[in-house]
Amino acid sequence: KLSWNENITDVLNKALKRINILRCLVSLPWCNNKKLLLMFYNNAVRSILDYSSYSYHWAKKSLLNKLNSIQYRALKMCVGVRLGTSLAALEVNCHIVPLALRREELLLKHLLQVFIRNKKCFLNLSIESVMNTGTLSGLKWFELVRDFLKAKKCAVVVRTIETLHNY
Repeated sequence: KLSWNENITDVLNKALKRINILRCLVSLPWCNNKKLLLMFYNNAVRSILDYSSYSYHWAKKSLLNKLNSIQYRALKMCVGVRLGTSLAALEVNCHIVPLALRREELLLKHLLQVFIRNKKCFLNLSIESVMNTGTLSGLKWFELVRDFLKAKKCAVVVRTIETLHNY
């Protein structure tokens, strides 16, 4: 059973190494600039948290909360707030999108890119290959993506995909 525990632990370890660099930067007198620290966070820490994050979108909530704690620690260092400030308040103050919404956004972008690039490939899969390999047929895949996007209320993306599908 795939639990994503090892993958998320690996992401946490990489992010913690970069948070240590952020901690060193915060202690320097010439680097006490919120904008500069947030730029480092976005480029060094959040890029690790975002990389393939759509693949573990459905992992256990306890594992995803570990990623949120990494974001909390980094934003707290960047802004210099007291312990006990909520993550939501920090995200608003720093203009940072919550990780759960960021994962959904990246997932939607990835699904749309895959659909656009591989439309003909998905639609040409035969029933035998679906039964033998366990992959989804193009029509079934299209329905899954469309239903997922409708559930997320992404009307513009749904219309775009339906237009491409009818093309």
